[in-house]
Amino acid sequence: MDAHTALTFVLVQQYLTPLLPRSTLSHLDAHFRLATTVLQESVSGPLRHWPEKIRVVPNGQRLAPAKIQPEVLESVYDALLQGLCLKVDYCPRTTGERRHYDVNPLGIVLRNSVTYLVCTLWNYDDIKLLALHRMRMAKTTDRPVSVPAHFRIDEYIQSGAFGFPGDEKPIRKIRLKALFDADAARHLYECSISDDQKLTERGDGRILLEATVLNTGELQWWLQGFGDLVEVVAPKRLRQSFAESALRQARLYHSGVDA
Repeated sequence: MDAHTALTFVLVQQYLTPLLPRSTLSHLDAHFRLATTVLQESVSGPLRHWPEKIRVVPNGQRLAPAKIQPEVLESVYDALLQGLCLKVDYCPRTTGERRHYDVNPLGIVLRNSVTYLVCTLWNYDDIKLLALHRMRMAKTTDRPVSVPAHFRIDEYIQSGAFGFPGDEKPIRKIRLKALFDADAARHLYECSISDDQKLTERGDGRILLEATVLNTGELQWWLQGFGDLVEVVAPKRLRQSFAESALRQARLYHSGVDA
């Protein structure tokens, strides 16, 4: 194995491990060990220290990955790889009660610190998301997966499924208008929030953002993260929601609390 191939294997192990089936990782284990040895023995080669110079940093507050039972992870990945259904014991966040599901696995999505199984349940066609760390048991069956007509995982993600619903269900597009403090808006000149984003400087120095976006919980969390550096102007319902939230927050801070 040459140094370039070794570097590729080391980076695959470092960054792609959560994306690969367990059986594939087992098959690659010897290659990973050899790759590490090759790089370590490449004393004078410039590639030796490359893995120490590259990092991927998540956006926002970092949380520790949710803990998944190893046997659950193995069963889910194996079923997805083999195209087979699962029997799952699951504890929904809303109730915490253990429930039994017949699961039709369609895909895996890693979102921040949580791994989700995109699936359908029993013989229904509506798409569900099951967090793997809430599974208490997962067992592969011999029943083949049935993929709903027209399902495409990329289209499902683009629909806003992982933005999660905000104040309105189902998720829909809105024309967002929001006034940003000039410094807070600076990053929007470099990384736009939508293809049709428009930024206009106002007389008071603030920047008016106009963009067509999905009205998701993620959008609202993003806006709320700016605190008093942003004012939602439109749509009216979203502005009202932020106004009510600001009043509730003000009451909390004025009420006092014993630390």
